[in-house]
Amino acid sequence: MIGTVTAIVAMLLIWGASLITVDNQGNMDDSRVNNLTQPEIQTPKSAPESDSRLNDLTQPETGNITLLEKQFRMPVSPPGSRYIWDGDAGGGSTFNLTPMNFDGFYYDLDNNAGSESFIISLGNPRDKSIQENDLKYSTAVSNIPFKYRSFGNYTMIGFMGERYFTGYTDDSKFAHSPVNLLNHRMLLGILMDENANHTLTAGSGMALSDGYAILVNSVNIDERTVQISLNKNGEEIDSRSVKAGETYVYNKDIRKVKTISGYLYDTNISVGNLPIIAINIDSVLSKGNFPAITINGIFQLSDTAKIDLESGDHGLMKITNFSDNGISMVNAVSLELRYPYSTEFERHSSGIMGDMGLEIADSDILRFSAVKDSVGYGNHERRGAV
Repeated sequence: MIGTVTAIVAMLLIWGASLITVDNQGNMDDSRVNNLTQPEIQTPKSAPESDSRLNDLTQPETGNITLLEKQFRMPVSPPGSRYIWDGDAGGGSTFNLTPMNFDGFYYDLDNNAGSESFIISLGNPRDKSIQENDLKYSTAVSNIPFKYRSFGNYTMIGFMGERYFTGYTDDSKFAHSPVNLLNHRMLLGILMDENANHTLTAGSGMALSDGYAILVNSVNIDERTVQISLNKNGEEIDSRSVKAGETYVYNKDIRKVKTISGYLYDTNISVGNLPIIAINIDSVLSKGNFPAITINGIFQLSDTAKIDLESGDHGLMKITNFSDNGISMVNAVSLELRYPYSTEFERHSSGIMGDMGLEIADSDILRFSAVKDSVGYGNHERRGAV
């Protein structure tokens, strides 16, 4: 036992001696010993070799480390930014708003439809104003499918943050002929566009929009037909028999409108007899011993114009270009961008159009954000950035 312990101690002494070298003068070199107990401290590879900003990290008086305030702030005015333009962010004097960076514009994510844009040229931001014709708005028509794809396609446009119907195409299956409402300087509202399933038994009904409703008067299972009535504000305006697999279509004579003191009035000029309601009758069946029908596609338009483009008067904006494919406008007067005045449309004389506007910050440096007021109070939807 004693011999074993002695052997182990001898081995340890020999190993320790191998770590110490002696030079010609008999001096011991213990650098490797130091290496065993004190690792070399290395600079992280991610640290920059030279950065003048590092000199700003220490204060000569105290040597304390400080943080760089907004050292890596990016300009907020390029097209990729969202909502805010800051005169001190180094982004130039032009502010571009599109559906990609402003949730006030209409955008259909499913069909990539919606092309509204504001290009705001500020000139010298210190003047805190937008000169006449320096705020340019444009929007273009999109051709998209109905939610019930068997209906085909139609055209729509995003205008002042809302979507509007512009026309039927050759691919609109239930329309008797194409039509482009931009030729008539008007836009209709899209009230319903869905592909949901509904089951209605004989004697029941279903509410649509704007006071319209359909009633199932009777169902003939043997002949696979249904007798449908269409009511408006409680009064019957149409009734007919429809077979399973067919589409019930209601047409209405749409007339041009004109704006008087902010209100729309019909004229005696007819735009045409347009389909404003289309309902696909999918099947006729028996539901719990009761005859019934299933509906799986509904499209409905407003029966009067929602927008009159003939007047060219839209807040502080005026129409400068009009075509079958889109609309362009500019500001008709200069706008002051000084707090507390803001271009809160319809609430202030410097408003631009509809319920869109620019809110001005209480700051010596010009800073503003694009806003869109929600209609009414309570909960409402706001989409995020695209």
